[in-house]
Amino acid sequence: MQTIIEIYKSILSGRTNRFPNYTWESEEESIQIFKVCFRYLVTERLKFDREELISKLNANFIFKYKLSTPFSNFLSSNPYKAVTIAFPEWRVEPWELKTVPSGTWDNINNIKNASIQYYKKNNLSRTDLINGEREAGLSRFVAAYRRLNQNKTNGDIDNDPDYYFEYLKVVFPYHNFRIWEFKRVSIDLWSDQDIKEGFLDFFHELKWSKSEVIEKIHRDLFDKTGLAYLFKVKFKRNCAALLEFLYNEPMKDMRNLRVLRAPKRKLLPNDIRVIREMYKINNSEKTRKSLAVKYKVHESTIRNIWNRSTWKNIE
Repeated sequence: MQTIIEIYKSILSGRTNRFPNYTWESEEESIQIFKVCFRYLVTERLKFDREELISKLNANFIFKYKLSTPFSNFLSSNPYKAVTIAFPEWRVEPWELKTVPSGTWDNINNIKNASIQYYKKNNLSRTDLINGEREAGLSRFVAAYRRLNQNKTNGDIDNDPDYYFEYLKVVFPYHNFRIWEFKRVSIDLWSDQDIKEGFLDFFHELKWSKSEVIEKIHRDLFDKTGLAYLFKVKFKRNCAALLEFLYNEPMKDMRNLRVLRAPKRKLLPNDIRVIREMYKINNSEKTRKSLAVKYKVHESTIRNIWNRSTWKNIE
């Protein structure tokens, strides 16, 4: 008499069409047979390790390998149940699968626990989290958090960058994130205290005293920081307005000082021609940065000069 594994091998090879009648009548026995067959499939026939199985496991995977009846009838077509029953020693978490079980993300604690497990498993740092959800590999957890709170966005849950900052505050409160550390948080979430702390902390990192801030500040200072958008929208890139806000002192007498304006350098016509010629030769980001340094202008100036739609009279 054939063993269940011999029958399963015959089915996989195409010599037999299906399991014998009455194979899947008893739930307890059916689950045990599924476990035996699924373990054979994964470890002996496919020779998958834990990570390879997780990366490929979904309902279609199990249907493909002829175990659809017990999978549908007794495991609710749930890949997570399948893998935990067949491989309890692997301790697979729901969030590791391509498709998580229904209801997994309906609870904020599940989102928090899964995020923290992922964070620890991948040895992420605070800096990794600040760099962005995609860079840190947290997109699926942030998306789950958005869906759980979708009423806050009137249904537009896929186009609200602020949720990442909120998500981090909820899931990783011990990192004490500050709003100014993030480049993609809208102005609506900034309190006046956040704004003051953000800019003053930035100056503190530069080791500038108040007098040095007033002396050295210029409009391009924040361009590559998380403060750039805020400086542009709230203060209209006006350094005097920013200083008045930060120090609660009138700066009217300083509004026309050179140090409060962005340093400017007028490019000569020949400079512009050279810059555009470089575009034809090599229009890479590295070249753009190099030209900005050489001519002492902002990169955006080089980018504007490289805009071919303005080249009417220089060819």
